[in-house]
Amino acid sequence: MKKIASTTFIVKNFFHEFSKNHWFIAALLAAITAHTLYSFDTYVVSRIIDNLRLFLAGTGRRADIYYYFTLLVAIGFGTWLFYRLSDAAMIRAQVQISKKIYAHIFTYIHHHSHQYFSDNFAGALFKRMNRYVRTFEELSDTINYRILPLLIHLIITVLFISFFSPIVGLIVILYVMLFSTMSFFFVRWQHPLIDRHDRLDSELSGYVTDTIANHGTILSFGKFKSEFALFQKKCHTSYDALKDAWKRGNVTSGFLGIVAFGSYWIVTAFALHLAINGEIVFATFLIINTYNGVLTDKIWDISNIFKTVGKIIADAREGMEILTSEHGITDSKNAEKLIAKKGKIEFKNISF
Repeated sequence: MKKIASTTFIVKNFFHEFSKNHWFIAALLAAITAHTLYSFDTYVVSRIIDNLRLFLAGTGRRADIYYYFTLLVAIGFGTWLFYRLSDAAMIRAQVQISKKIYAHIFTYIHHHSHQYFSDNFAGALFKRMNRYVRTFEELSDTINYRILPLLIHLIITVLFISFFSPIVGLIVILYVMLFSTMSFFFVRWQHPLIDRHDRLDSELSGYVTDTIANHGTILSFGKFKSEFALFQKKCHTSYDALKDAWKRGNVTSGFLGIVAFGSYWIVTAFALHLAINGEIVFATFLIINTYNGVLTDKIWDISNIFKTVGKIIADAREGMEILTSEHGITDSKNAEKLIAKKGKIEFKNISF
């Protein structure tokens, strides 16, 4: 029986596998440290510029410039070190998880009955298996290299801006919340079309694999034209679904782009207004504007992360459908284990 795996069930399955792998936890901790160190890079650079300006004006100290420069080098080295540690741990985690998942799905699928394989293209099953295993690698990379740095940079950026100007910080917080909410609902609007294309693409791949496996039969019975016509129909249906998904994605990107850049200029204009009226000094305006630019670049990734995670869940759903499909033939609870040492087939009274 075929079951549709829910998003909640898929997320719980991901969490279950990741949380049990110690290398994955180590990779996350190292990545958090690296991203946190890197987030202070912009602030230290601004301090070097500010102290250099004071030194050239005759009111600053050379030692302060050297101090912040040394700190910048230390941050750079620490960032590099923890990135490398994170990568090394993540490689081990991904290999261990992938081997475990592949073994599990291989074992499970081979316990299905002959009817299950008759009802499903072998090529489609293989592609769904590959997609499912690949989702763990893709999700771990997304968490480690996109979600974590984004969250850390957003938090530190908002804290820095709020420290120098609470009003601007509040505007930034509201802007981040608004952008994140809109990104989430826009991706949900696009996701059903992506899910539909993935299903059609698996069917298309399975069909092509089946025709290749039966190449001789198709040619022997002169069925190439009819098979090619069916292939074209499936191909057009699959890529029409992809085109519809891309169209919605284009609308999403256009609208969110206006919101992102509009918000950037609003925050910059407000900070400039405070600087002109003497409520903040030039160095503070420079820091706010620098972090605001970094924030705009980073926040744009929120929508892309939602899209990536949505695609990962869609791919995982196809694989989970294999694992959640009940076996057509199962042993009874009290069944005795058969020990067959040899097999024998005997034909009697058979004629052709």
